[in-house]
Amino acid sequence: SKRKATDTEEEDEQSEKKYRKCEKAGCSAVYPVCFASASERCAKNGYTSRWYHLSCGEHFCNECFDHYYRSHKDGYETFASWKKDIQLTASLAATYRCGMKLGNVKRVSEVTDSWWHSMLILPPLLKESPASPFLAAYYPDCVGMSPSGSPGSVSLAELRADPCRAALCVRPDMMELDELYEFPEFSRDPTMYLALRNLILAQEEVLTAQRCAQHIVVRGLVRVRCVQELDRVLRFMTKKGLINTGVLAVERPLLSEACCAMSLPRPRFPLTFPISPSYTPPVSPSHTPPFPLHTLPVSPSHIPLFPTSFPPHTHTHTLFPPPSFSPVTSTRPVQRKAVVVVGAGASGLAAARQLHNFGFQIVNGCVNNPIALMCEQMGLKMHKLGERCDLFQEGGQVADPAIDKRMDFHFNAILDVVSEWRKDKSQSQDRPLGEKVQEVKKNFLQESGIQFSALEEKVLQFHLSNLEYACGSTLDQVSARSWDHNEFFAQFSGDHTLLTRGYSVLLNKLAEGLEIHRNCPFILIHASTALVSHQPHGE
Repeated sequence: SKRKATDTEEEDEQSEKKYRKCEKAGCSAVYPVCFASASERCAKNGYTSRWYHLSCGEHFCNECFDHYYRSHKDGYETFASWKKDIQLTASLAATYRCGMKLGNVKRVSEVTDSWWHSMLILPPLLKESPASPFLAAYYPDCVGMSPSGSPGSVSLAELRADPCRAALCVRPDMMELDELYEFPEFSRDPTMYLALRNLILAQEEVLTAQRCAQHIVVRGLVRVRCVQELDRVLRFMTKKGLINTGVLAVERPLLSEACCAMSLPRPRFPLTFPISPSYTPPVSPSHTPPFPLHTLPVSPSHIPLFPTSFPPHTHTHTLFPPPSFSPVTSTRPVQRKAVVVVGAGASGLAAARQLHNFGFQIVNGCVNNPIALMCEQMGLKMHKLGERCDLFQEGGQVADPAIDKRMDFHFNAILDVVSEWRKDKSQSQDRPLGEKVQEVKKNFLQESGIQFSALEEKVLQFHLSNLEYACGSTLDQVSARSWDHNEFFAQFSGDHTLLTRGYSVLLNKLAEGLEIHRNCPFILIHASTALVSHQPHGE
């Protein structure tokens, strides 16, 4: 009986050795399967001394590892030749078709589970990514690219680093705060997200998930997960305005209905908008550092792309703008301003006729600016404004640049005092910015004993009026605590440019194909089973 008990124990022990679980904590593979099947002694889905974990659905046994790794094994030379001869390319990824379906095997169907990517032993590193030429200055594995990829053929001669954080720019090696909120599952290891995001941003075309998926070149089941996550990343970046923006001609929606954030019923008739056909939005000529024009929706490597610079032009301002104005109010009639063109030659007359026919508008900061992007897409020329800005008095005399510089210093000093005052102020202690500016100015004049001349007062009033223009309201209606709240966000940088044909050309282009009814009043838009417009006459 003792011998029988010993034999039974040996049989039980042998039966336990028929398979071995993966030692990776949390791995769902009870019976791992070797995907290599290279060695004659391959464990298949049986027992091996050690399982090497790549993902929950991909393992290779110790026997196959030795077959390729040990120099005295037959597979060593074979593996060395593979590394030279077999290259995974974008064309191969686009043409190869795997015969396995997601639902066939559990280890494949698990790829779509939310937790699956957290069990990867290594993050995916894309080969031949469109972003690789732009990110040559970064460590490849930090931006989701494979170090073994071949160098790109894109010319970098027209790339220039942008030293400041401009609006609609992202760091290729780091997730932004809003990206972390949208994709919290990648906060621990953002490599997969960065690889997909950089791949998308590097392409200068109308993007769909199908087009982007062709560039996801990576081996293993992780490619299935990358293609799945691509829809979410593409939708987020489209919503953020980084891609698929501007004047686009598309025959069908770029995003699938499953990707839409909201599902609203389609209106059965065109919506009506009270749009004035003669209204042109005003623009504030605020000062920002000059940088080149950007021709991409966003720079993938935080370095803007730019064409040959436009010839610089001197721009001027009058010292007599309206004392206060509100550009956000569309009910006021559009006022035509007088512009003097010096010179009656062919160029002067052409400039006068152009201004008479179209007017002009200024684009402040062209790097990633949607207005500049649409001009590039439509082939509209923009004239770069120079740094020089002369101020003219009422009689046409040029104001002394020294006075302009001195009053600009006083203007900024007043705003600095306001910024210091508001640091410890609560919402209930807030005051109008115009009132606070006058108080600071009065205190400064009393303490310093300085008296501004009439011209200096006019120059200071010009800067204050310019600030009203930028705020879109009179300073008496602007908060002294929060008047520059937009400074907490990235601003458009780059050159100031002049649209000689005005914004109306862009608006007309955007309106093409849309049914827009002007001067059509309504009292209510009701959203239920359909969007219904109730007009005064019951139509």
